[in-house]
Amino acid sequence: MNYAVKLNEKALSFIYSVIRGHSIDGWKLIGGTWYYYKNSTKQTGWQKINDTWYYLDASGKMLTDWQKVNGKWYYLETSGSMATGWKYVRGRWYYLDNKNGDMKTGWIKVGGNWYYLNSSGAMVTGSQTIDGKVYNFASSGEWI
Repeated sequence: MNYAVKLNEKALSFIYSVIRGHSIDGWKLIGGTWYYYKNSTKQTGWQKINDTWYYLDASGKMLTDWQKVNGKWYYLETSGSMATGWKYVRGRWYYLDNKNGDMKTGWIKVGGNWYYLNSSGAMVTGSQTIDGKVYNFASSGEWI
């Protein structure tokens, strides 16, 4: 069976379930895109599902990678789940708030150590001039 036929069968099954009055709930993969339904309604925005946060755009599509939401940056894993804490992305370390997941910039204190995250959120290392003053950071990012 080719992919188009399989997709059409899934779509028809979904439509049939709705017509028959069955509630569609949970994750549905439609045309290679994940959507989340609650009471047969496609959900949008931030959704907490099984204690994990996901972000679904205005069309209900589950988003991944870096996303700017209401002026703040978040990193969403390939599974769609919101990352928190230290995250290594494309060769750089970032810190995402442990509670709300937003990307931090500037000075942060984690585990008793101070770090500096540049304006793009990436952790700095080596010698850095910040606000006209020189600071030194270990290869692990800690201020020394």
